[in-house]
Amino acid sequence: MDWSELFGSAGKQEQKSQFMNAFLVMMADKNIDPREMVLLELIRKRIGLSKEDVKEVIKNPQSVKFTPPKGEKERFAHLVDLVFMMMIDGKIEPSEARIVGDFAVMLGFKKESVPALLKVIADRIRSNQNRSSVITDVLSWPTLNT
Repeated sequence: MDWSELFGSAGKQEQKSQFMNAFLVMMADKNIDPREMVLLELIRKRIGLSKEDVKEVIKNPQSVKFTPPKGEKERFAHLVDLVFMMMIDGKIEPSEARIVGDFAVMLGFKKESVPALLKVIADRIRSNQNRSSVITDVLSWPTLNT
């Protein structure tokens, strides 16, 4: 399974929300790394958000309502992307970890499971496991699910 397979059917509001969430994680440490910009562009393309939509989101962030993906697998996929955004510059700042943890709860994951869930995802990413394998692994751990 490819990264793109999990984002193809999102509605416009869901797409904007997913983009905005990744953007907010990128901005959490107030330092924009070029790798973060590359990942943000990859996410934009993957979810099918136009550049015009992105301009609208950036210009009016308050207009974007948090809209979690509907399916469990899609929620995990979105969380994996947020964790990867948090990690891509090689350091995890407390502000980034906090916002990703908050998003995990908003995505419907149990607050008490979030630290373990984020650690599992981060460990899998560090070991260069591909995205679909990370998602499959965390989906199979019932204690980490919602």
